[in-house]
Amino acid sequence: MPSLTSLSTETPLLTLSDVVLEGGQQRRLDHISLQIGTGRTAIVGLSGAGKTSLLNVLAGFEAPTDGRLTLGGQPSNHRLFRYWVPQNGGLWPHICLIDHLTFVIEQAADSEIRKKSDEILGAFDLRHRANAFPDELSQGERSRLALARALMANPQVLLADEPLAHVDIVRKPEFWKAVDDWIDRSASSLIFSSHEPEVVRRHADRVIVMEQGSVIFDGSVTELYDNPPDERSAVFLGPINWLTAERLSDLGIQQQGGDCGIRPERITLSESHSGQCVVVQNSPSGYFQETRLQHVTNGFELTVIHRGLRVLSPRTRVSITIDRISDA
Repeated sequence: MPSLTSLSTETPLLTLSDVVLEGGQQRRLDHISLQIGTGRTAIVGLSGAGKTSLLNVLAGFEAPTDGRLTLGGQPSNHRLFRYWVPQNGGLWPHICLIDHLTFVIEQAADSEIRKKSDEILGAFDLRHRANAFPDELSQGERSRLALARALMANPQVLLADEPLAHVDIVRKPEFWKAVDDWIDRSASSLIFSSHEPEVVRRHADRVIVMEQGSVIFDGSVTELYDNPPDERSAVFLGPINWLTAERLSDLGIQQQGGDCGIRPERITLSESHSGQCVVVQNSPSGYFQETRLQHVTNGFELTVIHRGLRVLSPRTRVSITIDRISDA
């Protein structure tokens, strides 16, 4: 399969050149070529797409079957301080929480270690658990400790496989803020995998979409959100209405190009006696609604996810309006 080249960076920290990772009947990575510099990069895809395999190779945990990994322009045995946070956290069961932090900091005065560890414990709300061992922590606390230890080590590249996945959703933003603040201060690189569209949209600049061991999209989060190349990539940043050129024409919608993906916040359904469709079923869900429509002339049905707070009754005739990107 052809390799895909990433966005160019001035000084890539990590470079994969035509990397292959074999794995039984199917390659886990299939000729991957990427350059990753500073900033925040998210790796997304279905389970088994190759996200963890890619992180394993970037971390040096697994060696490619073929191809090459270079670090800062040097061979992969050159020292570039990477810190890897695997899905299970990789905690040490025999030492307490505070020792997880102090053991990874290098050549620092005791006062500096205490100050930094106290700051990080506070950011992840772990001060009260400083003397606890991993088996005494909840899954959410273990996830937070794994990231806290990584930030304490001050790596040039932080690699994390589904970080904070076990943390309560209402508290997750505050802990992600701690990570964001660290990235901003250190000008380091964060590379993480996630199954959560909102996390990717809020905390990544760049997104790599994987499918069956290959990269099928590599670009900015904004590009994938606003102008996705296909539906299979678009869904990893949240709900999408994928409409063919023929369907757009049937609906009387003027849109440049052919098939396109339209995010829910750009679509409005309005009651109209001259509308193209009638409502079959309407399912409100917060800011967005999901409505099944039937075209009044051609009889085809389609489901649209759109903005709106007003419930639309069945058999209501509606028109569809799509905002331009600049107006959304």
